[in-house]
Amino acid sequence: TGIFAVDSEADTRIFGHKVRPLSDLAIEDEVSNRHVICIPDSSWGRPVFDDLLAMFDALPNAVVRRISDRGSSARDTGPLSDELDLNALLGREEVKPVPGLVGGYLKDQVVVVSGAGGTIGSELVRQCLNLDAAQVVGLDQSEHSLYVLSESEVGKDPRLALRLCDCKRVGDIKTACRGLKVDIVLHAAAYKHVHLVEDNPLVGLRNNLASTVSLLGFAADSGASSFVLVSSDKAVRPTNLMGASKRLAEIVCAGFVENPKQVLASFGLELETPGPFPAVSVVRFGNVIGSSGSVLLKFRDQVVSGRRVTVTHPEATRYFMTVHEAVGLVLAAGAISNSGFNLYHLDMGDPVKILDLARRVIFALGGHANTDRAIDFVGLRPGEKLYEELLISGKVVPTSIERVLRVEAESGGGDLSRDIIGLLDGSMNPGDLNLIRDVVRDAVDLHD
Repeated sequence: TGIFAVDSEADTRIFGHKVRPLSDLAIEDEVSNRHVICIPDSSWGRPVFDDLLAMFDALPNAVVRRISDRGSSARDTGPLSDELDLNALLGREEVKPVPGLVGGYLKDQVVVVSGAGGTIGSELVRQCLNLDAAQVVGLDQSEHSLYVLSESEVGKDPRLALRLCDCKRVGDIKTACRGLKVDIVLHAAAYKHVHLVEDNPLVGLRNNLASTVSLLGFAADSGASSFVLVSSDKAVRPTNLMGASKRLAEIVCAGFVENPKQVLASFGLELETPGPFPAVSVVRFGNVIGSSGSVLLKFRDQVVSGRRVTVTHPEATRYFMTVHEAVGLVLAAGAISNSGFNLYHLDMGDPVKILDLARRVIFALGGHANTDRAIDFVGLRPGEKLYEELLISGKVVPTSIERVLRVEAESGGGDLSRDIIGLLDGSMNPGDLNLIRDVVRDAVDLHD
């Protein structure tokens, strides 16, 4: 039995055993032995994971233990563990928040958050309350999601009001916020799973587009100073209807700034105020690691239950952020927005290879022997890309906030044609999938 460490002083001994460097694992006569590899908290994650994974196919008897730098007992990352350190899997430090700037944006403000029961929406609620918003109204059409949020610690805050609400209906939004002078609207509500929107295209398109139109109209009529749309990297040269719906929502936001009355009238809504109108910001980013439906959670569940891990393609990559840092940057983008239309994308670091992420999850949860033999490649589903982008065209310029980039002069807009508007008014047959795709393709250059 040997004890190996990623970082130890020369001649260190534990219980009489000499602690050896990882390089000794490459010695041929060590392969059949049982090894305990101790990784301190400060070194847990990449690149240590990747270095060890390169050796583990030849080390089927190795056991990994994570140990505290503060001297507490080791934690065995055995197969029954479901603990995952998200930053360790991403292999970088979490982006630091900017509480001073964002606090000035939120302090004493009345904030409406759509999709408040979701991963991003609930974190928006938490951060708004933590940064001294006067009141937060959380809207969601999922009773279960609002119930879960209501039972959490943040759900007990007296400044939080949770309202069941269909955000496609501006009247429902106004009823939920009756009696309030709203200052900020943060729009996170959306159907986001590519394959489900592909299978239910009209419902997905209506939800993601109509909720944006209704919340823009509400923000204008309520006198809000700021409207922020949480968008997606899938809106860039979309290959699927979910991405196309987010791109259409971006187009609505840009068109609203140019002619709010005309855009809303196109969708059957009337403005009740001559202005002034809110600053409108769109923030694009990629995948939130660990969010509901995240590939990370799917991998974790597969490993913990002893199933094989399914990966779409060996070359597939995605951009990832933790929900805490993504929401912090969304709020920072809202805080620095000028009047008019603002388009931002978040610098999410280097894209992560999904195969590498799967192997790290297998390793981190203790199912580390022969990781590649525990993975099945199942192929890309309809509408899925090998890789995502964050920019259609134009250029990006840095802002005062690290990792928040402003997109300038982006071309390739879109057309809010009569046919697109027809997606919302009930005149289109939900079963005519080819017609729906043709209409969307003409509007946003769907790359299918």
